[in-house]
Amino acid sequence: ADEVPGLASAGFLPRTTHQYHWIDHGFGDFEGYVEAMRSKRRKEVRRERRQAADAGFDLQVERVRDLSDEDRDRLHRCYRTTVDEHGAQAYLTRAWWIGLGDALPDHAWVATARNAGRLVAGSLFFVAGRHLYGRYWGSLVDAPALHFELCYYQLIAFALARGITRVEAGAQGQHKIPRGFLPSPTWSAHWIRHPGLQDAVARHLEHERQMVAHEMAALHARGPYRDGIAPAPDPTLPRVATDGA
Repeated sequence: ADEVPGLASAGFLPRTTHQYHWIDHGFGDFEGYVEAMRSKRRKEVRRERRQAADAGFDLQVERVRDLSDEDRDRLHRCYRTTVDEHGAQAYLTRAWWIGLGDALPDHAWVATARNAGRLVAGSLFFVAGRHLYGRYWGSLVDAPALHFELCYYQLIAFALARGITRVEAGAQGQHKIPRGFLPSPTWSAHWIRHPGLQDAVARHLEHERQMVAHEMAALHARGPYRDGIAPAPDPTLPRVATDGA
């Protein structure tokens, strides 16, 4: 938010949207995170973790740089399998997966599930400072709650153990809310050359900002935590003057 006024004064139009972020509200450890939830949600988290554990896989978090070429190749297969199942575009190549650990040795990690030592599912994430960025998930197996375990619970446990205060899980998926990933405001800024188009977009963005604020409030109210644990975010931007607005 503190970058918006400078960009606006240079003629950019600010836009407010939101993503789903998990934030450490002083939980201490994973059990503290679970205990901060309402009773129903606590039981659901523990049930999902138990389902993943009972599937019989070896679950852990590993540095991508420590994986073998076979592991990295299987990560690529996991990624392609899941992308193909959802009809999405597989823009990450096998060479990208093979070279990732060497390119980002200190930042690239993966939560893995192994069966008899062979990697069968993984959730790739990146660490920078006190932030963790969850990105790509893929699996060669179908197991109850494995997606939740590798994409959310393993990452939260990793963050709490290492003093990471924020886990960013992207902009889609309201199923993240019951697991503590609540709407968090994000901003972008856009420069439009044509004055008439700029004026139309500026008026739309002001309307959109109000809608985003209402949506975030409604989504936050569906969160899993007991009252007073996670305050609602403030998506309000400082009022800035922009040409044409």
